[in-house]
Amino acid sequence: LDFDLEYDNKTREVEIVVGTKNFNYEEVPGESGTMMAKIKVDLIVYPPGQVENFFKFSEVKSIKIQKDNLLGKNAAVSLNFPLELPAGKVKIDAVVTDILGDAVQRKFFTINSKK
Repeated sequence: LDFDLEYDNKTREVEIVVGTKNFNYEEVPGESGTMMAKIKVDLIVYPPGQVENFFKFSEVKSIKIQKDNLLGKNAAVSLNFPLELPAGKVKIDAVVTDILGDAVQRKFFTINSKK
């Protein structure tokens, strides 16, 4: 369940990029050949120089993909989250969970945020 995290200072969004083969899927009722994964993203954000003064962000997203696109390929999907970060070196503790499976991945990132 490997992923990468970047922050866009212009759009003020966190982007998490993860491969589509990393998740368990279920078929979407009434949509032939469409598969869906449910992904939970938890972020703990530590402002510059403040270990105790952190804030949490959590969101669940669903991604839909055609079954044919899952076979033999590992395409990447981007999950974007609007998030206003304070200026400076911000540390982010990120956890991505596959809700339909049992996979969880935790990573730490340092972002240079600009106002």
